[in-house]
Amino acid sequence: MYSNRIIALKERLKYIEQILDSSKDKMSEDALKAMIIDKNDVYSELRKYTKLQWEEDHERVTYDDERDR
Repeated sequence: MYSNRIIALKERLKYIEQILDSSKDKMSEDALKAMIIDKNDVYSELRKYTKLQWEEDHERVTYDDERDR
């Protein structure tokens, strides 16, 4: 259910980390702070969706069994 969003967030986090690693010295202090804040926001959102996916997979009861028959 949340897997597509999780994949997109992982790719975005990887992209941000690559930018930070490659151009950390070239960035201004304000730009660096903004990138770090963005990275933390993406990581936080990724954790939220990962938890929701885990709950969907393990904690929810599905009633799609033979009760309708």
